Amino acid sequence: MLEYPVAAITGYKPQTDSRQPGRHIDLAWGVGLTALAWALRLWQLNYRPLWWDEGISIFLAHQSIPTLLADRAGDVHPPFYFLLLRTWVALTGPSDVATRMLSVAFGVLSVPVLYILGRRLADVWVGRLAALLLVLAPFQIQHAQEARMYTLVPLVGLLSTYMLVRIINQGYHPHRPDWATYCSAILAGIYTHYYAVFIPLFHSVFLLTQRRLDHLVLRNWIRSMVAVVVLYLPWLVFIGPGFFQSVAGKARWEADTSVNLIDLAGHYLLAITQGNTEAFPASWQIGGAALFLALAAVGTVHWTRARQRREYPGNVLWVLFYLVVPLVAGFLINLRLPFRGYPRLLSFAAPGYYLLAAAGLSLSKDTRRAHVISTIIAVVLSLPPLLAYYTTAPDSAEDYRPLIREIALHARPDDVLITDFPWQTGYFLSYLPASQQFDFYTAPRIIWATQPGRMEHDLDALMAAHRRTWYPAYQALGGTQGRNIEGYLTEHYYLALDQWFGVTRLLLYGAPPAGRQSLASIPTDIHMGEQIRLRRYEVGTLAVQPGDILPVTLVWQATAPISYRLKGFIHLLDPQGAILAQRDSEPVGGSRPTIAWNLGDEVVDRYGVLIPPDTPSGAARIVVGLYHADTGERLLARASGQRATDHLVLGTVQIESR
Repeated sequence: MLEYPVAAITGYKPQTDSRQPGRHIDLAWGVGLTALAWALRLWQLNYRPLWWDEGISIFLAHQSIPTLLADRAGDVHPPFYFLLLRTWVALTGPSDVATRMLSVAFGVLSVPVLYILGRRLADVWVGRLAALLLVLAPFQIQHAQEARMYTLVPLVGLLSTYMLVRIINQGYHPHRPDWATYCSAILAGIYTHYYAVFIPLFHSVFLLTQRRLDHLVLRNWIRSMVAVVVLYLPWLVFIGPGFFQSVAGKARWEADTSVNLIDLAGHYLLAITQGNTEAFPASWQIGGAALFLALAAVGTVHWTRARQRREYPGNVLWVLFYLVVPLVAGFLINLRLPFRGYPRLLSFAAPGYYLLAAAGLSLSKDTRRAHVISTIIAVVLSLPPLLAYYTTAPDSAEDYRPLIREIALHARPDDVLITDFPWQTGYFLSYLPASQQFDFYTAPRIIWATQPGRMEHDLDALMAAHRRTWYPAYQALGGTQGRNIEGYLTEHYYLALDQWFGVTRLLLYGAPPAGRQSLASIPTDIHMGEQIRLRRYEVGTLAVQPGDILPVTLVWQATAPISYRLKGFIHLLDPQGAILAQRDSEPVGGSRPTIAWNLGDEVVDRYGVLIPPDTPSGAARIVVGLYHADTGERLLARASGQRATDHLVLGTVQIESR
């Protein structure tokens, strides 16, 4: 029998010295840290807008389980978190606050687990300080305020590590439920994120480097790993070899470059202590990160010596491997599949760093004053990046909330919304009030890109079924005007709303109302200025209601080259001449500017005039014309034998109450 089997490995022994305060103080610390974690993660929870990955999470939470699993089989993230979120959303709803609360809960639960793990491996003050650093870290708060899996993986990593430490502490008689909890945590991790396999990897490295390990523990651990592999095998079979092709394709699309180990580790350690904000000078961030690194280095030496003096029961290799093994493994993958977001992929390794820094902070003598000083130092080191995180303004260019509020003002139950990306649909599912939800259609981009005829057929079917189509055209990746969805809709239907929100162009199209009286195409011979002639026009209906789109078609012809840009306008005027509704645009939604017209060109220019919801009933004149885009000066319209005016009256339309 080994003389000292437990402390040699973790190695935990009961602590009865003065460093163990009363139970009520311990409870107060635990409750206080947990409450602070809740407060910091709930504060400004909806301040930042949803971003792409969160939109995908919400989109998947609304899919059927078979659809969700099939989608995850071709992606870089396994399904467990999304299945949890699906259940969560069914209970709480899809709002941004509700969906993020699941991540908040996981992030807060990590605090007491790290606290207990620190006590097991070192002492109560290392546990408290490590938990405090985790509570205050903007890196951890940011992930807790996102509807993603980056607080779940650290939680199960902490839980599995704690359970393994606990099992080893039990010597020759580890409880079977502990092994089941350990295996469950490992499975939850690798079913949530593929990089979570580095958690049992660092456990393996630690255990295999120990010469005095209990053989029963080692044998049961191997059995547990076999059970994990067997229970994970169905998912590996399900994703098949096509998964690796998808991962390689994503890496090519991201086009990131691999980095060396020093840069990777430096960027990672900077991120997990200073966050990802640029709100305060880089020198401050580097200085703060350097102080944390110094604390971790000092903590490593202190932990080693304290272990030799049997003050710390746990081997410092636990926390070193906790941090280093995932970083080295991530570096090796980065050589083949680089990804600049590796700090969040390896977020589960951060507790190891917090434990080392906490050990560095607890160097001082065991006195109340020393404990207060070390706590103050931890807070002071964490405050600058924490304040920077909360005061950094969100990226308004990617914020869909103003755009969705605009849609909510005009949306009708029979509308349809076409999105290019699933994350856009997720935004609408979250931000658009449940009372105003309508049909969403996520474009099959690959099919439509390779089969234009299929796209045109599908768009015509959607317009026929819904009559009004919203399209948020995301432009940050390059516009598709004239070549894809907006090009086809602008050419064949009536663009009624064209408004920019950051990098997204919100478009609303209408189709001619079915079953209503309409004017036939009316030929004209009206000169607009000296170089343009209005050849014919058509008003799609003679009666509209508030919320409808009045379709108007104008056919222009260039009688000479045009060297300036013009905009067309259509106004609906009440009997007193006040504007009830209007639509101004360069021809064909801006895709056929007048400076590109050739002599003799005929341009079919379709306008949709959106009738505001509060428009009073009555007759309205339809007035059209052209004006200079730069100056606003109108062109004179001249019909044969008539006086020139700066507008043309096409007729009247009756606005009926709804």
